[in-house]
Amino acid sequence: MIDGYVAPIRRVEGRVKVISDEKMDESEKHMVDTEKKSLAVIKMSLPEGIKHAFKNL
Repeated sequence: MIDGYVAPIRRVEGRVKVISDEKMDESEKHMVDTEKKSLAVIKMSLPEGIKHAFKNL
């Protein structure tokens, strides 16, 4: 979460690939949902004066 939301990945034949929503299993979908909600809560808790610095996360 240091650099914002990062899509889930898998190693396939020695290569790293981003997983599309259709190919995620239930645990991966739950992880993505939880991370997005966590990032939203963090952003909402920031003081108004510094929210602009985190706009692109």
